[in-house]
Amino acid sequence: MRVSVPRSRSGSAPSGLRRPDQAGKSRVQRLYAGLLIGLLLLGPAHADTPAGREYALKAASLRALLGFIEWPATAFKTSPPTLAICVLGVDPFGPILDKTIAGMTADDTELAVIRLDQVKNAAACNILFISSSERSRLRPILDALRGSRVLTVGDTDRFIEMGGMINLYMQKGAVRFEINAHALDRPGWKISSKILKLGKTVPEKPGH
Repeated sequence: MRVSVPRSRSGSAPSGLRRPDQAGKSRVQRLYAGLLIGLLLLGPAHADTPAGREYALKAASLRALLGFIEWPATAFKTSPPTLAICVLGVDPFGPILDKTIAGMTADDTELAVIRLDQVKNAAACNILFISSSERSRLRPILDALRGSRVLTVGDTDRFIEMGGMINLYMQKGAVRFEINAHALDRPGWKISSKILKLGKTVPEKPGH
C-alpha cells in the first residue's frame, strides 16, 4: 500500500495552514473508514482486548498522518532515505505498529519503526510517538525537541499544553485528535490544512 502525500496549494489560513475545504471532508471520511479496515486486517490476535483495539486504532492513525505531511529530502538521515516512525519509552503498540506500516512507502520512501529509550536519539526520527510512560519527564522531552523537524505525537493529558504537536485520545471507541496548529506551522515540512478536520485545535499554554 502506498501513501500519497498531498502537495500544498496557494492560500493560507491565519495559522499558516490552509483552511479545510469541502473536498477534504470526503477524504477524512474515507480515512476514518480506513482506520476501521486497518483494525480488522490486524486480526483478532492483536485486537481482542480494549488496550489492543485502542493501540491498533492509534497505530492506524499514525499511518494516516503520513497522507497529510510532506517532508523535504533533507529530513531523511539515512541512505537510502527512510521515514522513521519512532516510539519513545515503554512501547504500547507491540508488533501492531510494525504490521500497520508493513510494505508501505511515502513518496517512494521506505517506512521504519524505531524504538528509543532516550530523547537524544530522536534526531533521526520524522514522527516521534512519546509514550505515556514518559509523562513525568514530558516537558523536558518536548523542550529538547523544540525547533526540530520531528513531528511529536502523544496520548497523554496536557500533551498539547506542554508543546506537543498532535495528541491522540479515545472517545466513544474512536481515536480523536488534538492539534497544536502553532507548533505544526514551521519551516521544513508541508502540512495539509485538511489535518484540521481530524480533530480540535488546542492552544499551547503560554510560556511552554
